[in-house]
Formats: sequence, C-alpha cells, structure tokens
Amino acid sequence: MDAPFVYQLGWNRGQTLVPRQLSLGMSVFLCFLKHILLVSQVT
Repeated sequence: MDAPFVYQLGWNRGQTLVPRQLSLGMSVFLCFLKHILLVSQVT
C-alpha cells in the first residue's frame, strides 16, 4: 500500500464524516421542530 492511497482513504473518510454529523443534527432538529409544532397544536 502506498502513501497516496492511504491519504485518499483518510480524506474520503473525513469527507463522509462531516455530512453524516450534519444530517444527524438536521434530523434531530426536524424531530424537535415537529414535536414543538404538535405541542403547539394541542394547546
């Protein structure tokens, strides 16, 4: 295994890690927003 391949692998892993955290935070935010809307509709 040569160095550029390892570097590319690490770069790809870094690239895929950020959107995953972003989408996770976004889904949590959407669930939170949906909960707030449901509560506001009930009251």
